[in-house]
Amino acid sequence: MQKRISWLLGTTLPLALLLYWLIGSHPTIRIEDARLAAPLIEVRSEASGTLASLKKEEGSWVEKGEVLFSLSTAEEEKSLAELQSKIHFLHQKLSNHLTEAEAAMQEYLNARSDEASGLQDYSDQPLARLGTQQGLAEECRNEISFTEQKIEIAKSAMEKKNFAAPTSGYLLERKKDDGEQVLLNDPVCLLCNAKELWIEATLPESSASKIRLGQKAIAMLPSDASLKWEGEISWISPIALPNHKGIPVRISLKEGYPDCLKPNLQVQLKLKVP
Repeated sequence: MQKRISWLLGTTLPLALLLYWLIGSHPTIRIEDARLAAPLIEVRSEASGTLASLKKEEGSWVEKGEVLFSLSTAEEEKSLAELQSKIHFLHQKLSNHLTEAEAAMQEYLNARSDEASGLQDYSDQPLARLGTQQGLAEECRNEISFTEQKIEIAKSAMEKKNFAAPTSGYLLERKKDDGEQVLLNDPVCLLCNAKELWIEATLPESSASKIRLGQKAIAMLPSDASLKWEGEISWISPIALPNHKGIPVRISLKEGYPDCLKPNLQVQLKLKVP
């Protein structure tokens, strides 16, 4: 009997010591109510005007740099049409002056030919007309150049009424409807990049001396404890919450976390204490 007791003690004592070492020397901090979070970007207008169109529906994915919304360009389009009409008129006017200058030049050459033949000299009149038409043609060219610059300015103003997405993400919420007036810096829509997740958690004050940046964490869904993934503490709030509510921390996730994760889902955390 004594041998059996000794055998049991010899077998169970090392197991007990091993269990104590695993649990006692490597305690863990458990958090039952952490939350998944993702970047929320409020996109604001950089100009005033009428919202012509928000290109995407709520829930649609938007790529960074893609045109997200546009303001009305009715005034710019009207100005552009007037300028293009003016350009057409100026080109016709320039063509007429060049035709008149060419005719005056031919008349001048004919007059000089008559003078060489001993006929009366009438070359001064076509020469004066030639100078006048050349001057008017140059004025047309200058006005065409100035008008073309104004056309480019109008086109640039129209382009500036298109606003690109500052980041990739889902269009979570429309803040303005098509046809609605938008002022400078007014919020137009809300984007959420659900592909860049992290965990927001609040640790108890008793954990203050036990946490550090880079500390490993295991996360799981309460609804499916078999679904686990890894992360680490990437931010610790420099200020604890009032009324002993704890210390906010952020857990960054390693690549390869489950695709089913969504912002605001509840998760459970297990932090390894060194």
